[in-house]
Amino acid sequence: MALIEREEAIAILGGHLPAFFSVVSGAWDDYMSYPIDKRIVHSVRSRASLVHDHMIERASRYATQESGVHILERRKLYLFVFDRRIAIRFKKFDEDLRTSNQPSKQVHQFKHQRQLQGVEAAHNLEAGYIVGADGQSIQAIHLVCPSGNRAYWDVLLTESTQTTVIEDLFAKKVATEEENDGVKVKRRQQAQIIQLKKNDDQS
Repeated sequence: MALIEREEAIAILGGHLPAFFSVVSGAWDDYMSYPIDKRIVHSVRSRASLVHDHMIERASRYATQESGVHILERRKLYLFVFDRRIAIRFKKFDEDLRTSNQPSKQVHQFKHQRQLQGVEAAHNLEAGYIVGADGQSIQAIHLVCPSGNRAYWDVLLTESTQTTVIEDLFAKKVATEEENDGVKVKRRQQAQIIQLKKNDDQS
C-alpha cells in the first residue's frame, strides 16, 4: 500500500480526532485511578499493557456508537477501521514515536503499510501516547503514519477548552530532502498541532 499524506488522512479522520484524544487520555486516567498501592508494584510493561486494555475498551465503545467505524481483532492485534480506508491501532510510543514491543509478523506488515488479510483498509496509522519523565503523566498524544521503523509524519493532538483549531494542515508542504549515495531520503514531516475542543461526553 502507498503511504497516505497527512492532509488526506486528516480530511478522512478529522471528525474522529477528538475521540482519539479522549480514548488515549481517558485510558491513562483509568489506570491512574487504580489505588497507589496497586500501581507501585506494576512494571513499566504491565502499566503499558493495562493502559492499552483501557484504550481498546474505550475505542470499542466509540466504534459501537459511530457509523463507518469497525473494530477487528487479529491474533491480539486490535484495529479500528474507518470508512474502509484507514486502520488505526492504539499504542504507547517512545520519544522517537516508535512502539517498544518486539513486533510480530503481522505488526511488521502493518508498520510497513501492507494490507493485512481480512482487513479492508488502504492505509495504516497509529494513535498513542508518550509517557512523561515522571512516569505519572502523559507527555504527548500523537497520530502517526508509520513507514517501517520510522514515522513518515505525525500529528500532535492537544486539548483546548476554547474552540477547535486545526493549524496549517493544508498549507503548502516543503519536503526536506538530502542526498545519500544518490538516493533522496525524505525526512519525517514536522508534527502539526491540532487543538481539540473539550468534550467530557466523549470519554
